[in-house]
Amino acid sequence: MTRRWLLIVSPVGEQLGRVAYLVGDLAATNPGLRFVPVSGGLVDHGHDFYAATEPVAETTVLHQTHFRKTLTSQSPPLPLPSGPVDLVADVHATQGSRVRLELAETMALELDLVNGSAQVLRDVYDATRREWVTRATFPPSGNHRQLRIIIDGSIVEVFVNDGPTFTERLYPTGPPNLVMRGDEGARCEVVVRRLVSPSASTGSSGPPY
Repeated sequence: MTRRWLLIVSPVGEQLGRVAYLVGDLAATNPGLRFVPVSGGLVDHGHDFYAATEPVAETTVLHQTHFRKTLTSQSPPLPLPSGPVDLVADVHATQGSRVRLELAETMALELDLVNGSAQVLRDVYDATRREWVTRATFPPSGNHRQLRIIIDGSIVEVFVNDGPTFTERLYPTGPPNLVMRGDEGARCEVVVRRLVSPSASTGSSGPPY
C-alpha cells in the first residue's frame, strides 16, 4: 500500500474559492521538499465551510426526538424548533426525479435523483455577501436519497448520503421552517431532533410543536 500525503487548502475570501484537498507525494528537491499532487477535490461544496472537526463524544450531545412528519408538495411550511437541530430526511420521488427543499425561506436544496445532481441556492440579505448557486453530483439512486441537515444558529450543513456536503450561512428573516416542492408523487419523510447538552436537557420538554 502506497502512503501519500494529504494537503487541505483553505483560501480566505469569497472570491478565492472553497476548501479543497490534494493527495500527493513529497519529492526531494534542492533545497528542501516539494509537494507533488496526484489527485484532489473539494472537502465541502458550500462556501462557508471553516475547518474539519472531530466527532464529539456521545455523552456531550443528546438527541431529543422532537417529531416525525411526512411532507409533500401540498404540505404547509413545517415549523422547526429553535436552537440546534438535527434533521434526517428520506426523500422519495416515485413519479418524477426532482425534489426541492426550502429552508428558512433563504436557502433551497434541489435534488435530481435519477440523474444524480444536487444544487444549493442561497439568498442573501446582507450587502457584504452575495447569492450562491452551488452544484455537485452523486451516484444516481433511482427514486430515493437520504439527507442529513444540521442547523446551528446561522450555519447549515447538508449531507447528501453517498454524495456531497454543503456548508452555508443563512440569513433568515423569520422563524425557521421547512418546505418541500416536487414532482407529482414526491414525498419527504422527516425526523427532526433537537441537539442539547446533558446539563440543558434536565427537565426540558422543548417547544410545543
